Amino acid sequence: MRCFKGMFWMLVLSFFFFTGCKWGSQFVPTISQGVWGRVEFWEGNFQPGEPAGKITYVKRTILFFEKTSLDSVVQDSCDPRFFLVVNSQLVGSTESNRDGYFQIHLPEGEYSVFVWEKDRYYANLIDGNYIFPVRVEKDKLTEILIVIDYLAYY
Repeated sequence: MRCFKGMFWMLVLSFFFFTGCKWGSQFVPTISQGVWGRVEFWEGNFQPGEPAGKITYVKRTILFFEKTSLDSVVQDSCDPRFFLVVNSQLVGSTESNRDGYFQIHLPEGEYSVFVWEKDRYYANLIDGNYIFPVRVEKDKLTEILIVIDYLAYY
């Protein structure tokens, strides 16, 4: 009986090893061109020393606009990471799953990424004059991480 139990667990572990399965949630994109990634929500204390913040993966609507400059938006006066108006062409949108993963097929080009959060557009990354820029190349996937951190402090 002891030998059978040992063989059973060896077969189970071999299955996970040889099939590439991992414990926990994994996401494999099913598209060959576009953007994929994960959405994280950061909340609490992330200061050096004894950080006590919490990071969770969340379901959100992710919007892809033509590459958008700061001149093309109206920022919320209370928090510049929120935008009331985006005056660029919306190219596509998708929703992350409950584990925060998402994917979207997009044509070649440059885009700006926003998240729909609290009835406004949210983006906390600005590269020069452009809001959360991302480039899609022909037959390639671009991976991004979206961090929603307006409730975090550093």
